[in-house]
Amino acid sequence: MKIRSKMSIMILTMIIVICAAMSGCRVIIIGRDNANVKEKVFTKDGISITLDDSFIEKHHNGSIAYYTNRDLGVFVGRQNIGELKEFGLSNYSSTYDYAQSIIDSQPEYRDEVTFTEYKGITVYQYEIILEYDDGVEIPCKWTAYVFKHDGAFYLFRFATRSMDYEKNKERIEEMVDSITFDE
Repeated sequence: MKIRSKMSIMILTMIIVICAAMSGCRVIIIGRDNANVKEKVFTKDGISITLDDSFIEKHHNGSIAYYTNRDLGVFVGRQNIGELKEFGLSNYSSTYDYAQSIIDSQPEYRDEVTFTEYKGITVYQYEIILEYDDGVEIPCKWTAYVFKHDGAFYLFRFATRSMDYEKNKERIEEMVDSITFDE
């Protein structure tokens, strides 16, 4: 049972990576300085995040919400803590423990991951080279913010082209600051 669950997490992660590649990580950036861009609050399953009106919501298997525009993909995942007991996680587990369990299930990225904190939120980052059928390779930076709320862990993953990460970092942090959960 333990191997099957780890395999499920690994398969789910690969699906997320593939969908991110299809979401436009490779598209030329328009830029955020467009005066016509307005803030827009997206709400799904009691979770709200403020993005801007250039984002659209799309369906993504394995995510409770997925938003994308031409330069960012935002994937929102949730796992009930009760479902994670076989991984040694419980209500007493930290967001770092949860993040580490995700990384442990992805040995191909384990050495590439860096952990930090942002305003007390566990953050991990890694880079993946997305390879397309036409031979184009695009390095993409993934930044994941881990929350714990109401008996579940929430994972907000932001994907952008690596070369655009620094210019998007502040924008991503603004988005993270806007995340709220219904009580």
